Amino acid sequence: MKQNIIIFIAFALLVACVSFLGDKLRNEKANSARLSQNLEFSLSNVKFYKTSAGDNAASVKVLTLEKKELKKLFPKAVHEAKAAGIKAGYIKAYSEIGTRTSVDVSTPVQDSFVVYRSRIDTLKCINYRDNWTTVIGCAFRDTFRGNIASFDTIIPILNRVPKKFLFIRHGTKYLKMDIISKNPHSTISFARHIAIQ
Repeated sequence: MKQNIIIFIAFALLVACVSFLGDKLRNEKANSARLSQNLEFSLSNVKFYKTSAGDNAASVKVLTLEKKELKKLFPKAVHEAKAAGIKAGYIKAYSEIGTRTSVDVSTPVQDSFVVYRSRIDTLKCINYRDNWTTVIGCAFRDTFRGNIASFDTIIPILNRVPKKFLFIRHGTKYLKMDIISKNPHSTISFARHIAIQ
């Protein structure tokens, strides 16, 4: 009877150990797959394209990191979060999007008259405006003073790319972020999205 109890306890411990080690093995396989996918994504570049609506867009694959990896590899992201009052442990995702705006302006120059040191002087002024850019200012002698403002709407869309097998889509191959810039004068210069596990 005692021998049966000892055998039962040993068998239960053996099953628990096998279960625990199997779980650890599954976690290590998932972590290895994540790291190899991150290595592949770090070697790929941002893809730039135009949407069917004619807007500039970019597509970038998502890096998946653990919190300690984020702190080590991207300290700037952690610093930016701390500056915003967010603790590093609470970060779930981090994105960076850079744009460049370039506008070719052609507008008539108007003469304006001002009194400067008790004499009348002429200013050359411009006032250019479209849906995305405003340029207002005057040139006095050899100096231009004015205001240049550019407006943009950036739309980041996070989506998943499914695995395919014989025309059947299943699971997730990887995550991808598409970024759309609504300003026709702007181009997306870089993009990065990091998901935190």
